[in-house]
Amino acid sequence: MYIAHGSGGLRVARLPDSVTGDTKLDLLGKFALGGGSSANYVAVAGDLIFVAGGRGGLSIVRREQQQPQTTWAQGISPVLECVSVNKDGTFTAHFGYSNGNGHPVQIPVGDQNYFAGSLKDRGQPTVYDMGRTAYYPNAKFRVRFNANERLVWNLTGRTSTAFPGSARCK
Repeated sequence: MYIAHGSGGLRVARLPDSVTGDTKLDLLGKFALGGGSSANYVAVAGDLIFVAGGRGGLSIVRREQQQPQTTWAQGISPVLECVSVNKDGTFTAHFGYSNGNGHPVQIPVGDQNYFAGSLKDRGQPTVYDMGRTAYYPNAKFRVRFNANERLVWNLTGRTSTAFPGSARCK
């Protein structure tokens, strides 16, 4: 997230994976504005950051996109958030992941990223950003399945399994 920090310029921070009442942001970096300007408001659109300054100025900064590494790394785990029951008797599994590496990782669908069975690609991601994905109802992706199926997502040697008896979404 980007934070306007007055005369301190622009701060870049993120929420830690575990949030409590007294959680502090993890500061990732600072960006000083030129000409002694202060940052009073910040907005992001695509790869552009707009910073409104205290002297009526506007700074526009292009943010660099961190390219994912193309080799997989340890520390990436698939996560089944929950399973919901559909009106037609089928089920929907809501999946996310946790990437403990300090960088995004790219893992194409293949022998390190697949669902067991005949359908290897069920819409799972191929780029894994740092940290933990959002929880249900904002899970990273979902897969519809029948009552007689077990979904087993294999990701870098770790698995997450969904079946009709899995924890229900609340």
